[in-house]
Amino acid sequence: MAYETNSYSSISDMMTKLSTFAQANGWTQDHVEANQLFLTKSTVSVSFCWATSSPQFVGIFQQLAFLNSST
Repeated sequence: MAYETNSYSSISDMMTKLSTFAQANGWTQDHVEANQLFLTKSTVSVSFCWATSSPQFVGIFQQLAFLNSST
């Protein structure tokens, strides 16, 4: 099982590093914006959302498939 230790300066920086790590381990980055990250591997899709104005919390959502960024 792959793992990594790291530090980050913001939620956005953490998500960028998470995406880089995930892609290096077989995940696909489906969509990325200033406050969203969507990743998929095989039949598992997960999305992360956070407020850019006060990024203290991250919402994590599992979905059946990535269709597009608006679903």
